Amino acid sequence: MPFPPDPIAAVIHPDPYPYYADLVASKPIYRDETLGLWVASSAAMVRAVLTSDICRVRPLKEPIPKALLGSPAATIFGHLVRWNDGEQHGPCKQAVQACMQSIEERSTAELGHKWARFLLGESQPQTASRLQDFAFHLPVYVIASLLGVPQEELHHTAVWVSEYVSGLAPSSPPSQVKQGKIASRHLLDLFRALSRRLQAGLDQSLLASLAWEAKRAGCEEAEVIVANGIGFLSQAYEATAGLIGNTVVTLASHRNVREQVAADPRLLRLVIEEVLRYDPPEQNTRRTLLRMDMLLVKPCKRATVFLSFWQPQIVIHRSTRTLSDSTYKGRTGVCLPSVLVPTPVQAKRLLL
Repeated sequence: MPFPPDPIAAVIHPDPYPYYADLVASKPIYRDETLGLWVASSAAMVRAVLTSDICRVRPLKEPIPKALLGSPAATIFGHLVRWNDGEQHGPCKQAVQACMQSIEERSTAELGHKWARFLLGESQPQTASRLQDFAFHLPVYVIASLLGVPQEELHHTAVWVSEYVSGLAPSSPPSQVKQGKIASRHLLDLFRALSRRLQAGLDQSLLASLAWEAKRAGCEEAEVIVANGIGFLSQAYEATAGLIGNTVVTLASHRNVREQVAADPRLLRLVIEEVLRYDPPEQNTRRTLLRMDMLLVKPCKRATVFLSFWQPQIVIHRSTRTLSDSTYKGRTGVCLPSVLVPTPVQAKRLLL
């Protein structure tokens, strides 16, 4: 199978891992003139980008994508801790982290089983289209239930989250962005209603936990809590759907594993862990440089955007808990994170 033309195209390539291995071996850092990007393939560079105080999640001059300005989608995006930096957002991030740690694994697993059975429906034909709907709806049904969304609103919520997330993509056509804004309004209305229940003391949900942790951290603004409640749904949406899809593909292509899981469903957890390690659904993130500086040995200009690729077999080893280059048995190559550094023009295209 031919290599993908570049690291961005590699994300949707059927098997990008030999290509990543080749980059690590032959091009630890290079400039892709076609893309106008610097490409680095070492874990050290990724660590430098993600831990640097001058690398931010959004450009200072464009904290919210221009296409969203003046819309409900901008209201959500502007408050999400995922897309904000700085000391003023520190307490909110602490509240989100503390809230996530409060999630009880067993009850969440029970919700997962409940809604999986509901969405699959044993009496209905299992088509590819239904599998796709299942993969995208299940994370919304589970997390929305944890957040306190009523059962009768779950289907609508899943549709709204899908439209909202689709409208955020830099390549989204105007019609999709418009639909995403409409969906954002519905999500805000829903979560504002849930927030009013919190104020009345009528809720013990994950959203209530977020509000409590936010109060403890000194971040009590209702819109921040509402937006980050919606953020729980949007952040998990595509990643979880991708994990479900990658796991299905793994089981379909490894008959012996599929038979073992069928005989003992408890093994599915181990399969999912291996899929996360070898074929993760999310493979990149972005950072913007605030000022002229150097990362490792390469000079970087202000407004440079780093697109960090999180490839399998990297990341945090369960044994050492450190980011490092590594090879796992059973794969053809080393699959490592890559960092892409576009010019300001390329950065604009990536971000908007």
